[in-house]
Amino acid sequence: MPVVVTLPPGWRSEDVFILKSGSEPRIGIDFFDVANIYVDGCQWKLLDPPPGDAVEDLVAAYGHLPGSAAARDVSVDGFRGQRVRYRVPAYNPKDCREGKYGLLQEDHLVGVGEAPSLWAQSPNRHNEAWILDVEGTRLVILAGYPPSISAQDRADIETIIGSVEIG
Repeated sequence: MPVVVTLPPGWRSEDVFILKSGSEPRIGIDFFDVANIYVDGCQWKLLDPPPGDAVEDLVAAYGHLPGSAAARDVSVDGFRGQRVRYRVPAYNPKDCREGKYGLLQEDHLVGVGEAPSLWAQSPNRHNEAWILDVEGTRLVILAGYPPSISAQDRADIETIIGSVEIG
């Protein structure tokens, strides 16, 4: 589904990703529909059974993750949904499968086995998911950033989300 955003200075788009230029660890925003999430991201253990197709199903699935906070109602471009916050644990990449901590599998990918579509860019990373119902189709906007994010970068994320036009 087409999504248009307005980017503040210092941000760029790459395919379904919006990235803060030069940020290390990476600060970014992604757009997906999520088929499943990892209950053990280090060993790529997916939630079984996977969440259903409704916003509430994915919100409930995120509740299985350590470090997740209670969801709250949101609206983006007039589409209603829930916002979930969670923190990636302090994992050691050497202990993780292929050195990656898996976050999610996208809905349109099939035949990838347990491989993640998206993985954490660093331990202790903060993630926020805006899970929206767009006329019966679920859209997830995922922002990820380090715990040391600046107030300006945090404000930029909110500005970008506020500028989202869907459809």
